[in-house]
Amino acid sequence: LCELSFLRCSRLNRRALCFENIMDIHKATYSDFDKVNILFKELDESHVDIDPKRIRIHNEQPRTAEEFADYISGDRNALFLCVKGQKLAGMANVKHCVIEQNRFRVGREYVLLDNLFVRKIYRRHGVGRALYKHVCSWAEDRNVKVIEVNVYINNILAQKFYNSLGFIPYLQRMESVINA
Repeated sequence: LCELSFLRCSRLNRRALCFENIMDIHKATYSDFDKVNILFKELDESHVDIDPKRIRIHNEQPRTAEEFADYISGDRNALFLCVKGQKLAGMANVKHCVIEQNRFRVGREYVLLDNLFVRKIYRRHGVGRALYKHVCSWAEDRNVKVIEVNVYINNILAQKFYNSLGFIPYLQRMESVINA
């Protein structure tokens, strides 16, 4: 259990309220496939809202069983789920990346935080921070000191969240559309 908060609990209803504040973060397994796909659908829909020119709405299954297996298999990938009050509140999927050194590039390792998604009703309740702390522990277990994340330029809320965790921008991807 990652967090137990008694601050919001009244004397009369301490047990019920405190139970909702308990967060359990664990690695996803194959048995989580169906409920995690609901989260991936919400994530995909939020990406459509952020960048409808690049992300399309679809009625297909959000992730196939094979894609899900890629998220949870091996020692270089992980999908963490946060359950709060017995309900799935959010997720984070990570990849341990290794860049080989060559004559142009410095070799390095980092953890790519590919997605950190929290359902709207659980935002601003510590779920994102708890997931991030779990990701940091996962990285530390692998002796990796850097975590990277990609954020859409117009996703201001995500940028503020990551800035509050100590992330700083180091690269900006740009594009130019040419007339054909």
